[in-house]
Amino acid sequence: MTCESHVSPNAKDGESKWIRYDLGHVYHLGESWIWNINAIDLLDKGVDEYEVAISVNNVVWKKLGTYSLPMATGSSLYSGDQGPDLEGQHARYILLTLKNNHSNTGCIGFGEIRFETRGSVDEAELNTPDIATYPNPASDYLNLECFECESNVSYTLYSLQGQYIESGQFFAKYQLELSGLSAGMYVMVFETAFSQSRKKFSVFRE
Repeated sequence: MTCESHVSPNAKDGESKWIRYDLGHVYHLGESWIWNINAIDLLDKGVDEYEVAISVNNVVWKKLGTYSLPMATGSSLYSGDQGPDLEGQHARYILLTLKNNHSNTGCIGFGEIRFETRGSVDEAELNTPDIATYPNPASDYLNLECFECESNVSYTLYSLQGQYIESGQFFAKYQLELSGLSAGMYVMVFETAFSQSRKKFSVFRE
């Protein structure tokens, strides 16, 4: 159970009440089962609404949705509830953001959650896209070009310290405006339907 908000691993979310799981490897994920707080005097502190996001690299997060969890019964026979079915999606990290509890105030938590894994994912299976970023160093703009990409590419721009700056999507080619950036190093994270990759580049100012 947590009573304070902290900076989320998903930079876009700012501060929230969350818990992150590191599975140690990228797995295909299946069904889940979740137990709420079952202590009689803490039932209303059990999570009511929570959000699930997954990631391969702990940088780019894919939000799967927001889910509700009934209050536990306080009985020794309480057996939890069905959680979200991740339907074979692959991830190493799972992030649960706890939105509110059953009293809508104070601390929040749950008892336990379990995820079904359906086999590990090979590096080759992730099929990292070949994306070029140029010129590097850059000043006014940065060209993004994806070779042999068959769908849109999502990009997220971060400072070298991990601060979120902006995000968007493109297909095949895109020119990113850099006039609002200060000189320094930046990280661009790319995500397709099946893979994630990152590139560093620098911005110079005369």
